[in-house]
Amino acid sequence: MQTQSVSREIQPLADVASLALEEARRQGASECEADASLGRGLSVSVRLREVDTLEYQRDRGLAVTVYFGKRKGSASTADLSTSAVRETVDKACAIARYTAEDPYAGLVEPEALAREIPDLDLDHPWDVTPERAIELARECEAAGLAVDPRLANSEGAAVNSQRQTGVYGNSLGFLAGYSATSHSVSCTLIAEAGEDMQRDYWFTVARDPADLEAVAGVGRAAGERALARLGARRLTTRKVPVAFNPDMSRGLFRHFIGAISGTSQYRKSSFLLNSAGEQIFPAFLEMLERPHIPRGLASSPFDQEGAATRDRELVRDGVLGGYVLGSYSARRLGLKTTGNAGGVHNLLVRSQEGA
Repeated sequence: MQTQSVSREIQPLADVASLALEEARRQGASECEADASLGRGLSVSVRLREVDTLEYQRDRGLAVTVYFGKRKGSASTADLSTSAVRETVDKACAIARYTAEDPYAGLVEPEALAREIPDLDLDHPWDVTPERAIELARECEAAGLAVDPRLANSEGAAVNSQRQTGVYGNSLGFLAGYSATSHSVSCTLIAEAGEDMQRDYWFTVARDPADLEAVAGVGRAAGERALARLGARRLTTRKVPVAFNPDMSRGLFRHFIGAISGTSQYRKSSFLLNSAGEQIFPAFLEMLERPHIPRGLASSPFDQEGAATRDRELVRDGVLGGYVLGSYSARRLGLKTTGNAGGVHNLLVRSQEGA
């Protein structure tokens, strides 16, 4: 497979990854992969109008994995100089030479690699100054506290802006990367009524800062949610239908994804062991994976092994369509990778029309 095209902006990281791959081959590795990354961001939080934290982040790193036959070694570094890259590869090779063979170890199959890298519109830098970020956080918190006098305290409001650039390459000829941003505003407030004290939060997150909810709306939502918790009562033990709010539902579905992950399946630690093709949800429920949604928070053109991501029907008519697999877990199960090394991408849950 030919090397994927890489933009000028991420060329330095591509050069680092390429150097690591060349050094690994020079040292005799039969297969190798490298992941070079650069992250930067700004985080601000305020509490009761006072600045609580103000942080700049700038991180970079290289992770290298080499294979000598079925022996595997990995090493990483935050130093991207030529000498440090060579030393990191040397450490990975030394580890591989002394590890036990694993018959399932190795790179993803060549036919699974992404051959086209779609532009998913993930990169939207936010030129927000610390002063403006503090102002936005204060506005968010103030709007929440103004909702009701019972909102007497705050755990703070925060504004975050992050940008991550990464390049992945392997000895199969794959080399590709992209930049992605994530911006968020959040607020946590405390409501009090007599001896009853409750807290709740709200947040907004987006790739593009223009897509964020208004900060005042975030604060008001946090306040309203905290107020709604006041006066809660315990139920006696009973058998009744239960409606989960979206926050709770996300947690439940997160457990479901863990249960159908390849690792849980081959370790036989899943409550849904060998359930592919079986009905596990009501017939009206379907669950879709859509990794190529423009500006999607979990969108990605390829997974952590370079395998192409693709649309999938994980559940249809309540029936489990398959597992969530990277190449290693797929080999353990006698299956093929589903492009999910690193997790799922944009999980959509919905009732079928007419249900």
